[in-house]
Amino acid sequence: MLSRYKSILLLFSTLLLSATIVVGQKCVDTKELLSLPGKFVESKSNPFGGSELELNPSERATATKNLNTIKSATLKNFKISGGTAQIGYRVNDKYYFGSYYHRTYKYVLSFYMYLCVDGKRLTSDEYGNDLVITVNPDLHYYFIAPNLEYENGFYADPKKFEGPMIGVFSYLVFENKDMVNIIQNGTGFVEQNMGGSDAYDIHPDIHRTWFIPQKGKKALVEVTRKEYLHNLLEFYERERISQTKKYERLINESIRYMAEYEKSGNKAMYQSHLENKNNATKEIEAIRTRSTTKATTVSGILKSNTEEWLNQPARISPQIRNNSFCDDASDYKKTGYFTFRSFYDRPDGNIVYKWAPEYFNQQLQAPAVPLLLSVRMRYKKNSDFSAGLMNDYIKNLDFDAISKVLLVK
Repeated sequence: MLSRYKSILLLFSTLLLSATIVVGQKCVDTKELLSLPGKFVESKSNPFGGSELELNPSERATATKNLNTIKSATLKNFKISGGTAQIGYRVNDKYYFGSYYHRTYKYVLSFYMYLCVDGKRLTSDEYGNDLVITVNPDLHYYFIAPNLEYENGFYADPKKFEGPMIGVFSYLVFENKDMVNIIQNGTGFVEQNMGGSDAYDIHPDIHRTWFIPQKGKKALVEVTRKEYLHNLLEFYERERISQTKKYERLINESIRYMAEYEKSGNKAMYQSHLENKNNATKEIEAIRTRSTTKATTVSGILKSNTEEWLNQPARISPQIRNNSFCDDASDYKKTGYFTFRSFYDRPDGNIVYKWAPEYFNQQLQAPAVPLLLSVRMRYKKNSDFSAGLMNDYIKNLDFDAISKVLLVK
């Protein structure tokens, strides 16, 4: 009995000594800490922070359930060395998948590296590596509406200053052609060198991204030439209306001041506002002319081509955003945004996509339900800590477990 007690005491003393060595361990260089076992640190506060205030009670319940499921999946084969990991939940702004609203929120697993500072092991306050799993990822649309100039005139419902945008501002373009296959089929991944290295951080960020769609469904659909051209006509009309309203207000303002200065006998100010009124009237006519010129070209293309040609995918120049959305940079000065000449059918042209309506026309009363997932790992190039994360943890990440949060139909 005494021998057994001594054995237990010896074992306890050994474990205690080992723990003391790990926790209070002195060091010479950060590299020697890379082999220390890492750990997951549970957040002591609400993982949402203040972002959950963006959700209504139903959305919050759904999001919390799904994020906790994702958390369990990411910790299933958890093994890292040289640092710690901590989670956080994030909620993004409202996003419309074409015409349909679905809530976007994120699971973030951040990795903090052990550092050797003045001979002592510390945990970094900042992280340069993180795993982000996004529910209903809000990919950036290719064209951004010039709202400041046009006074928010491009919402689908012009009477509302929120909601989905008109067609041209719901396009997706992927300069990395592999991205389309990954989103559509959930196979493989893409890597992007994001740069960001400087004198203080010689290791640039690399983003490795996967997508997990619903099985048997395509989240993207190509925009046809016909649809693209019709959407241009819609833009021209909205542009004309929005710009005209601006100058109509100036005309009404000038008329009001002219009446006041006519009564007071101030001829100079009367003349000044008369000139403002005349200039605004001329500008309205110029707006109409520019709009008609653009629309005439596009309408002609629609009328002069076959349905077979019109139903081919729309392909645009990779430089179009640098040209104020015009095919040629000089066209913007003449007729403004989205002046169209022709489609860009060269190998380096970009096919235009949009979110597939039949994919996102579901769960509209429960927008926090997951329909599509993205998984993005940010790591540092040529970093030993990052290499360890990729080899020990990311390589064993259970994507099947993560995908279980997707809606099954």
